[in-house]
Amino acid sequence: MTIYTYTPDLTRPLCPVCGAAVPQDTDTPETPWQGTCRAGHTFTFQLESEGEWLEDSKSGRFSRVATEPEESTWICNECGEAGADPYEAGCGECGAEPDFH
Repeated sequence: MTIYTYTPDLTRPLCPVCGAAVPQDTDTPETPWQGTCRAGHTFTFQLESEGEWLEDSKSGRFSRVATEPEESTWICNECGEAGADPYEAGCGECGAEPDFH
């Protein structure tokens, strides 16, 4: 089964056959879901959960990734937790130390 991924900057995925927008009828787009465009083409889609990499912290323990246009979050590279703070708190999930104390 082929799963077509799309990024958060798209409000809806596009049909790989005709390019039409596919209505997203799911509350959990990070898991594969079936969608049909207005022309009747049905495919499996999945929101790409990992955003575009923007930068690494000084130590490399954290990476900043895009979540939406003009928005980003820090990810802990040790455990994958989103919302980490490389400057003061570090990672609340695994305890990775921040870069600057």
